[in-house]
Amino acid sequence: MLFNQGHIFSGGANGPLAIEYVGTTTDTAGTAAGGSYTFTAASIGAASATRHVLVVLHHRSNGTTGTGSCTLGGNAMTQLGRVESGQAGVSAYLLKLTTGTTADIVATQQRSQQGIAMSVFIITGADIATLLDVDFSLSGSPSWSMTATVDGCALGCVTRVQAAACTWTGLTSESYDNVNIEDIFYRYAAIGLTDATTETIAHNLSNVANIASLGFTFKVGA
Repeated sequence: MLFNQGHIFSGGANGPLAIEYVGTTTDTAGTAAGGSYTFTAASIGAASATRHVLVVLHHRSNGTTGTGSCTLGGNAMTQLGRVESGQAGVSAYLLKLTTGTTADIVATQQRSQQGIAMSVFIITGADIATLLDVDFSLSGSPSWSMTATVDGCALGCVTRVQAAACTWTGLTSESYDNVNIEDIFYRYAAIGLTDATTETIAHNLSNVANIASLGFTFKVGA
């Protein structure tokens, strides 16, 4: 797993932050190691002087999983975190992009894959969006005590091989979407505004080896 806690992404500040789900695109084609998925003219929400585009990739591999990098409109995105457990993987990337409503998103794979779901979120409200806290789980049902701020926002996401209903706590929006890729790959996520200095984020899914979870909180940078 990999994460970049405390990274400041761009300059200026106002706030508060808001996070919005834009949409999900899936690709059921397999790729060889080193291959990539291209999502042409993907929707990235309304243009804004403070817009940060957050891409979450949910993937299932042939044995071991991995996503090496992601670009948005030809620009390299910052990887916030990556978790791999059995055949399940989830990774997240962020880039400030203030213009345009669509852009090509390219996810390059480290290892061979069976399919991928690509979700787009936007964070707006401040020119500086700081990754305040990040947590992860390789199996079971996580319960994360995460640093939060009143003017911040949060995201929780999980990939699980095999179908199951998902319930989130600690977030103002419950699981918004369940994606099924050829009956072998399911993705759940939730978004919410934080309202305390510490936020407990949890979900109820469990699996011995094929579940991977990531949680993030963001704040307005100084």
